[in-house]
Amino acid sequence: RTTEDGVNLLYNDEVDAIVGELPTIKHVLSRSALTGIYPISDEILYIDTVHLAIAKQNSQLYEALNEGINQLSVNTVTALERKWSPALEPYFSKRTVLDTLTNSEKEWLNQHQTISVGIDDNLPPYELLNENGNYEGIAPDYLSFASERLGIRFSPRTDLTWLEAFEELKRGDVDMMSAAIVTEERKSEMSFTEPYIEMATDRKSTRL
Repeated sequence: RTTEDGVNLLYNDEVDAIVGELPTIKHVLSRSALTGIYPISDEILYIDTVHLAIAKQNSQLYEALNEGINQLSVNTVTALERKWSPALEPYFSKRTVLDTLTNSEKEWLNQHQTISVGIDDNLPPYELLNENGNYEGIAPDYLSFASERLGIRFSPRTDLTWLEAFEELKRGDVDMMSAAIVTEERKSEMSFTEPYIEMATDRKSTRL
């Protein structure tokens, strides 16, 4: 009738095996001090996901709960998994390296694995193409770090000048620019991140 009944039957040699949901089985085994006693098959018979279910007519609650779930950080979800399934490696801990990502942000990254980048090929030390045609500098190092953390790939458009890439960005054919200075005119065409470097030009200070 229950997973506990199944574990008891297994313990008493009344059955040879039990089939069930792995988190539940491991939880029961742990609570019964039987963790590690029984081998667990490597074969997964099926995978299910668990959802909240809301009456069709309650659309406001549906939207609010979806929004709440999407705003949960992976760190929060992992902490809940560790609390209730200490015998299992948290599912979400393997699927992102930034614990501040929400589920919706993670899903977006999963669907956009390659990001095209407009660059300036001669702006040392911020970014440039070296004698071998390789993209290097401060900006690509930042992108390399972000690529490793986010699990996505940044693809520099080395075939375009910065201004050509900017035009492509406005048309939606380039996803982002790697080193851009904020101007009032550009604000109408671009969304700017927080600055990642500040550079001084004579008495003026400029941020990228």
